[in-house]
Amino acid sequence: MLSYLRKHSKSWLTKFIFGVIILVFVFWGGSSYWAREATKVAKVDDHIISYQQYSKTYSNAMNAYQEKYGKAFNHDMIERLDLRHRVLDEMINEYIIKDEADRLGLFVSDEDMQDIIRNVPAFMVDGQFDMDRYQRVLSYHNITPRKFEDQQRMSMVSQRLRQIITGNLIVMAPEVDAFYHQGKDTYDLWYLTVNPAEFRDQVKVSQEQLYAFYESHKPEYKVAPESTIEYVVFDVSDYIKDVEVDQEQALYYYDAHKKQYTTPAKIHASHILLRVDPNADSDAMDEKKKLAQDIYDRIESGEAFEVLVERFSEDPGSAQRGGDLGIVDKDILVDGLGDRIFAMEPGQVSGPFKTRFGFHIVRLEEKFDSEIEPFDKVSSSVINKLKEEEAKELAYDQAQSAFIDLYESVDMDLSAYAEARGLDNKTTGPFFSGEKIDLPMGAKVSKAVFAYPSGELGDVMDIGKGFILYKVMERDPSYIPEFAKVKDRVMDGFKDNKARELAFSHAEDMASWPMEKLHKLSSGNTGEFTSTAWAIPGLGSVQGLRDDLDGLQTPKVYMVRNKPCVVWLKEKKTADLAGLDDKARSELRVELLERKKDSVFDSFKEQIRAKHKIVIEEDRI
Repeated sequence: MLSYLRKHSKSWLTKFIFGVIILVFVFWGGSSYWAREATKVAKVDDHIISYQQYSKTYSNAMNAYQEKYGKAFNHDMIERLDLRHRVLDEMINEYIIKDEADRLGLFVSDEDMQDIIRNVPAFMVDGQFDMDRYQRVLSYHNITPRKFEDQQRMSMVSQRLRQIITGNLIVMAPEVDAFYHQGKDTYDLWYLTVNPAEFRDQVKVSQEQLYAFYESHKPEYKVAPESTIEYVVFDVSDYIKDVEVDQEQALYYYDAHKKQYTTPAKIHASHILLRVDPNADSDAMDEKKKLAQDIYDRIESGEAFEVLVERFSEDPGSAQRGGDLGIVDKDILVDGLGDRIFAMEPGQVSGPFKTRFGFHIVRLEEKFDSEIEPFDKVSSSVINKLKEEEAKELAYDQAQSAFIDLYESVDMDLSAYAEARGLDNKTTGPFFSGEKIDLPMGAKVSKAVFAYPSGELGDVMDIGKGFILYKVMERDPSYIPEFAKVKDRVMDGFKDNKARELAFSHAEDMASWPMEKLHKLSSGNTGEFTSTAWAIPGLGSVQGLRDDLDGLQTPKVYMVRNKPCVVWLKEKKTADLAGLDDKARSELRVELLERKKDSVFDSFKEQIRAKHKIVIEEDRI
């Protein structure tokens, strides 16, 4: 084994084996090179959260949300979640929870950790923990055993602290009733939007007003700072020639990553979908289930599947094609539907199957088994992949070595360092933070640069096919232009602001009109929704509106996407508590208790945060 390690001391496998050792020096920014004041995004007491740590955690959060929400995860959701601050808050909370747990003497023993890991199904073979599978699973997800165990240990400590703080909480029957109404009561609103643009011509402005507006809104006209950097790129292609990968290494990688070389099982099916509202009561659910069963029985009696699709299916996309879903990966279908369909035989009709969308009656057209490409067909691509990965590690090692050499030198002269070693040193700038400069991942690089002052080396950055090492040469500070240079922008801002004020005043007048007069205008209608809906139909997420729902018999004015909007209640439907049986009440009680615990624990975290000195660099988030 040792001879193998010496022979392949730079291989990806050796890095995996020594991952536990390496991690000790990088986890939580232990290296002095990462934990510098100049790179901090936040500081809790003496603990620094560096830009690199924050950036990686934010990227992981983005990937997790993308995987969970798919196409629904867009820029608007990121803004509504305030994801950048949320991620940083979690990083700060992790530190203060660990500090509080240490103060209380809470810890997780090695025996506890082993018990947890040994009972994770993903790490088992034939119902027993398998060390090789454990290492392979972690390797597949690019995480070392030490880092995984540290994360699990931190999670367990947090859970134990949460249990201490919230263990005595209970939920009373009236709370369950209120929680039931919150999820089941529906509201339907009328709304009228007043367009500020219609009031812009009424705005009169004097020179004095304009200058006063400029003085009170100066930050809006600030010109962002600019930076210039010199840099060296350590390109992966320059290191490929130094890498050798043999068949033994390739086969080991292939065995550990067979999923990458596996064509998933697929199905070609058609279906009839009867949609069921997620908030439907048991009577509505039973009614749809009975109809689905009747449709299935009619198919079994000989009625044409396609005719019944056209008459009953509530999936507009597939209904136009006779219910055809096309050929899809088995595992892409929700709630285990793919497995149930795959168990059928071609030509067979089965169902009804219940999913989150409703009831499905399915006909299997054809199915295709999962296939693994044999090693001899993919060996060359595996070898090329490993060569590129190892070349990337060599490039990183060289970039990191250069960073350390320069950081420990007197003047951090990147230009002289590059010239002495035959490296290509370049300059770019000036540019703004987040500007797409002429580099791979240029916008990411330009944003990272502003975490460092002039004359400082930036941390080595991954830019896809290589790494960049840079030094901030110049930093032109932000400034506010003189009034004369931004007068036109000030004029537009003043008129927009005054037009909104006039529009809001008019909306408030409208809110006092008789209902008959409001109903004569062309108003919008939300349709029915619950107070727990992510966004109110037609209005979105409006500050204060949810809290006012039960008081909107009298119209009120809200700002909706920078436009005043008169909103009032059309109808409220109060759910009947008779629909809350013992089982549903028990489930609600459990859910509400967890929410109460979350709320109390969040309040506790806010209290202990107040005991720590927390500094956040907002311009680096």
